[in-house]
Amino acid sequence: MAVKVLIKRRFKPEAMKDIAQALIKARYGALGRQGYISSETMRRFDDPSIVLVISMWESVEDWYRWRDSDERKTNEAQITEILSTPTEYEIYALGLHQVR
Repeated sequence: MAVKVLIKRRFKPEAMKDIAQALIKARYGALGRQGYISSETMRRFDDPSIVLVISMWESVEDWYRWRDSDERKTNEAQITEILSTPTEYEIYALGLHQVR
């Protein structure tokens, strides 16, 4: 079952110039990974220090494999250095057919 992963980050104001490079690196790392479908990046209109990335995966297991990979952990460690608050994650299944 396909899932969308919402990744919300608040960056330090002085790190704003580094955001694009860090997030592009993260996206390129996901490209070609098993189950990766797509992603989009949005900056909050009323607070540009908040960035939301929505990535789509064929299954939650595919996301977990990428989340737990050494490559992603290394990149996340670099991103964490320019955050002002911890990253927030939410995972959503597409559709309602699995709702109990």
